[in-house]
Amino acid sequence: MGSTKILLVEDDKNIKFNIKSMLELEDYEVVDVENGSSAFVELGKQSYNLIITDIMMVNMDGLELLALIRKNKLLKNIPVILVTAKSIKELPEMIFDSKCFFLGKPFSYDHLLETVKIALS
Repeated sequence: MGSTKILLVEDDKNIKFNIKSMLELEDYEVVDVENGSSAFVELGKQSYNLIITDIMMVNMDGLELLALIRKNKLLKNIPVILVTAKSIKELPEMIFDSKCFFLGKPFSYDHLLETVKIALS
């Protein structure tokens, strides 16, 4: 698993630390950034197997990031996990594609890992 690279996009430092720590315990390589703008720049630098992004962030939220990813030929097939405290019913229809997964806040260690494994399969 050590060669699996995950881009983590989260503006809350505590949540980012917790997610990154959990994933690194499972031997994933994790790069973290604070918002969608930084994530899109990072995606231009190297390739990732998975993107985990919070939805509600300043400067570019997770839905705006997802829209940019899906419009980009090189990035559109990367699976994306959207982390949200919102109900799925509150989210726009554009996110319901075959490479988009959801992780509701709060979540457990096991639920995070299960969602990551499903997204990567």
